Amino acid sequence: MTYAAKKRRRIDWAHLAGVVILLMVFLAIVYLGYRIIRMERIPAALKSENSHAGAITEINDRYLIAAYYPEESNGELEKKLKEQLQKRIDAFKSETAEIEVADKNSRLVYFCDYQRYEDGDILSYLFLEKEGNNPLLLEEKDFFTAAYDKAKKEEATLDFLFLGDYRKQMAALLRREFKKSAYADQTDLEKFYLFTQAESSLYDFFVIRDQKLSFCFDSREILTEDKGIIMQDIPLAEMDFCLKEDLHTAETVAATADDAKRLRYVDALKPMVALTYDDGPYGPVTERLLDALKKVNGAATFFVVGSRVNWRANAGMIERAIAEGSEVGCHTYNHSNLTKLTTEEIQKEIKDTVEAIEAKVEGYHVLSVRPVGGAYDDHVKQSVNYVMYNWSVDSLDWKSRDRDAILEKVRASIEDGDIVLMHDLYESTAEASEVLIPELARTYQLVTVTELMEYKGVQVKAGDVVLSPMKKIR
Repeated sequence: MTYAAKKRRRIDWAHLAGVVILLMVFLAIVYLGYRIIRMERIPAALKSENSHAGAITEINDRYLIAAYYPEESNGELEKKLKEQLQKRIDAFKSETAEIEVADKNSRLVYFCDYQRYEDGDILSYLFLEKEGNNPLLLEEKDFFTAAYDKAKKEEATLDFLFLGDYRKQMAALLRREFKKSAYADQTDLEKFYLFTQAESSLYDFFVIRDQKLSFCFDSREILTEDKGIIMQDIPLAEMDFCLKEDLHTAETVAATADDAKRLRYVDALKPMVALTYDDGPYGPVTERLLDALKKVNGAATFFVVGSRVNWRANAGMIERAIAEGSEVGCHTYNHSNLTKLTTEEIQKEIKDTVEAIEAKVEGYHVLSVRPVGGAYDDHVKQSVNYVMYNWSVDSLDWKSRDRDAILEKVRASIEDGDIVLMHDLYESTAEASEVLIPELARTYQLVTVTELMEYKGVQVKAGDVVLSPMKKIR
């Protein structure tokens, strides 16, 4: 081939490459123009807040649809998110198929945008859906979440993230953290405990952000007011003992053998009873009771006498009871019969005991009172600014001082929802409880008096006298 021919061939290839490049630029401009024109037809209220978002749109006489998904470098992930979003759009169309649309001003509007979170290798997304007829007046209708592991290129479900039987511990943590939230005072407790059961679909909707597992749910499921979609965080460090090894971070804490047990889960649909112990603390007995409760991951309520709280023999008893999930309530400061006192004397007995208890554990708040001997009258009810708990099963341990007699008395009458009276003063009570606690735990969940009322969905207020949630509230 001559030099001139070779030169012409090089020129032809260069010319062809230039044409291809120009064609690609032209097509890109056309595509961008198409997207701009198409997006311009979408009202500003239906634009995404995300700068790198793909869109599924449909604009016609019946529908105005604008749904967004993240444009990710992982094409397979982006495809899955887009497909998931398309299924939601198809479901919306199916649900609204019978609705008549008179004109463009009443067409059906579907809008979905998302929030993106990146925490280590985990990408997660919260998609918020709105519907209506007016783009400016859309209502929040639903939401869904998705999570993926970038490194493993897998969907990050809870089973992917956690080991073993983690759901009960997770439910216990969620309940604990939610009670600290700004929404705690607006919670319908009966709905809350049912909605947060370990088997609930609630736990399928989450994102991971800032080393926290954030569950997303519709506030109408548990609150007395509609607050839209709300999120509750659980620090991943709190779940370290069942978190898969490759997800651990420097912020997580070392797991201990007691970690799973310290997260006591209560199933609102299963039987439960409240064991209560009066007149303590008394170290030699109280410690045995706490040991027995710990073995079955149970709790009780200790109604303590204020003047005994700081006795040397009782050192650490209040702190341990609270740390292990039991409740500590007030049984007056001097073991006084409240019906024989003035209003001022009643309130001083309660106040001094409450202060002695709360001084032991920072942040702990006493919620319950047991009147000495169960004695009360209208004057007492008006003077005590706490819920008062009596009992539905009396062990008569103070009278018999006999292990077998105590066991027989309790076994003969106990049933779901009962509050059992005992005293942590007697060795015989400790002996009976060491048999009774594991025995009852096979049938009943052992809870505190406050938990019993909450899980049974019974609302109580200061001045109420409770025998049990099912039998009587005076």
